[in-house]
Amino acid sequence: MFFQGRKGQVTVFIIIGIIIVFTFAGVLFLTQSKVKDDLSTSADPIIADISQEFSPIQSYTENCLTQTGKRGLRILGDQGGYIHPSIVAEFSPTQQTDAQGLDLGSTQIPYWHYNSKPNGANEFSFTSHKPSMTVNGENPEMSIESQLARFVNEELATCLQGYQPFIEQGFIISSDEHHETEVTIGESSVNLWLKKNVDASLGDAEDSMDQFFVKLPVKLPRYYRIAQNITDIEAEYNFIERQALELIGIYSGTNPDQLPPVEDETFQLFSTVSWAEAEVKEEVKDLLVSNVPLLRYLGSDNFYRYEYQPTAASVIDYSQLHQKNYDNSILPLEGAEGLDISFDYFGWEPYFDATDKGGSIQPTTVSINYHFLQYAVQHYHTSYDISYPVLVTVTDPSAFNGEGYTFTFALEANIRNSKIVDPERILPQPVAALQQSMVCDQDKRNTQEIRTIVIDSSTKEPIDAVQIGFSIPDQDNCVLGITNIDGLFEEQYPSVLGGIGSYMKEGYLTNFYPIDTYQYQDSPGIIGYAVSARPEPVIELHPYKEVNISVQKKTLQKCIGDTCYGQGIFSGGEEVFGYIPEQRETRHSWRFVNAAQLLTEDETAVITLQRKEDTTPGIYGDDYTTAVTVTGDGKLSARLVPGRYAVTGLVTSEAPITIPKEERCTDGLLGQCYDLAAITLDQSLTGQLSWEDEQYYLDITPEQLYGSEEIVLYVLTHELQNVPERTNRRVIEDLQVAGELGRLSQELRGSLNPVFR
Repeated sequence: MFFQGRKGQVTVFIIIGIIIVFTFAGVLFLTQSKVKDDLSTSADPIIADISQEFSPIQSYTENCLTQTGKRGLRILGDQGGYIHPSIVAEFSPTQQTDAQGLDLGSTQIPYWHYNSKPNGANEFSFTSHKPSMTVNGENPEMSIESQLARFVNEELATCLQGYQPFIEQGFIISSDEHHETEVTIGESSVNLWLKKNVDASLGDAEDSMDQFFVKLPVKLPRYYRIAQNITDIEAEYNFIERQALELIGIYSGTNPDQLPPVEDETFQLFSTVSWAEAEVKEEVKDLLVSNVPLLRYLGSDNFYRYEYQPTAASVIDYSQLHQKNYDNSILPLEGAEGLDISFDYFGWEPYFDATDKGGSIQPTTVSINYHFLQYAVQHYHTSYDISYPVLVTVTDPSAFNGEGYTFTFALEANIRNSKIVDPERILPQPVAALQQSMVCDQDKRNTQEIRTIVIDSSTKEPIDAVQIGFSIPDQDNCVLGITNIDGLFEEQYPSVLGGIGSYMKEGYLTNFYPIDTYQYQDSPGIIGYAVSARPEPVIELHPYKEVNISVQKKTLQKCIGDTCYGQGIFSGGEEVFGYIPEQRETRHSWRFVNAAQLLTEDETAVITLQRKEDTTPGIYGDDYTTAVTVTGDGKLSARLVPGRYAVTGLVTSEAPITIPKEERCTDGLLGQCYDLAAITLDQSLTGQLSWEDEQYYLDITPEQLYGSEEIVLYVLTHELQNVPERTNRRVIEDLQVAGELGRLSQELRGSLNPVFR
């Protein structure tokens, strides 16, 4: 028998516990999301399946692992690759350039390139506090992998709270205090593998877990390589010092409103010009504050080249000088598409010394007096000694599924006697050639002409200025050029099997298209696929579309026998789930009412759409996920592109729901009666969508998206509130329906298709 005396009461409490866990998991889902990348540098561990009753514990642990790992990654990113930078470097809030990094108060950033000797010394020694990324590098204990693993091991328990939220719901949980985290950094994700024994039981059910695995979607090796490239270019060619010396050259002169010149002469009998060294220092600081941010990385998203226009003929034309200074601030490096790279100097106290006499910088006078001949030369010579820090920030807005991520490190510039410390090094032109593979060179493009036309998937019109890239697996990524006003790009390619073309433009989702260019060695060809209303194959790019999203519900109504508890005409329907409560004879069923209703003011829906595929087979796009939260009859604007989406959704209600007290009796001569206590839930899970498997994906075509201003999404819900709060009407078994909604949303997939308006 399902309920028998005390055993029956225990079973009831088990059901209550399970339902509360479902509700807890739903609330947890509203506040946390976890996206697992598909690729890593090593094989993913195989995690044993967990029974349904205990999957919330697994999800809870993995969520804590995710949040703790993200927190550690952000600390590492903000501090040049260190969780605790004071272990490896010394910092000073007032003497930044006589220290080993930048002290920003709560944040400390070690220098990746700096002079380790005191500023006043006559010798120099350049070194770096750049950490290795993996445990296979130098100083493995301070590698990024090792630091993150230690951080997670130390901080995870704070998040887990000893599984207290589950213990309060009736679970018995035993877990080892000791646990071990292994961190591996892959190209597309940082992978955390937690080894921790967790034993859990609830009533008669029990299960064990000993491994948990999450993948954090952040491309750390890419940011690290870019940071390393910038550091290497600074160490080799001193681009920061060159900018400072050029600024001094431009803004110096024999006028007191200018900086004192490094070297100049005037033919005056005497000079009235002098400068206070302290004021010159402040002027140099102001110049650096304004101009260090003008340093730009050519291949980054925030790169922009300004073109100075000639001034009027009656005025001295400085446009070419300004243009030269501006262009000299460009680092001709590539490979940072999709990233923002910034350089900053926020007025930190520099080391500054100039040729002065008691704090005053003055020219030296050489004069000749011979009878009527009087001749004098004012010789200006200023020896600038300057050291100052530069903060470099690499930002990926798309990391962590759109949350963004920054990786920050510091460099130190050093100038002595108005020269770069090692004057023998000369910056070659162009620097970018050092970063490119020979495969991308023009003379290695050995196919015939290959033609591509790129069009807008919404208008079917050509798109100009689309950047065309070509990736050669395990070798290099080439930037070939851009489309013209007709959306046309025609060029020779490197001849390879298994290449991938990339098509990128601001405001559009980046697309990737597999290309075997080897077939075009002897004859020209066309890259693309058939699109209606176009005479030749093309490549489509999807523009982002802002569209309103609203949520409505299609409900399950409860029926007892032939009596259904609906609202007016929304009553009855096809049975999809049912049961006969223990010690009762009449079947209780839930029937699907295929009619849409608005959410109530007490109901909130959270919908997540994760783009899995393009609508055209064989085309691949950047990962894209969006989520919306809608309460009642509200709407929320979201940015979408066409594609095939995995859709998940939850609806929760703030309206309390009560299962009334009920007496049940067992049959037979020895039958017993017992009371089931009333249960009140302050918040409950009333709706769910679970379209995460490929067979249930939601297809959004260009025609649907770009022809609509609103998408109405339908979520399957139950209407337990409509059942009278009376004995044998609203019963404990009714709480089971919340756990069936995800499965039923798959069975009723065809009736829950959204509407495009």
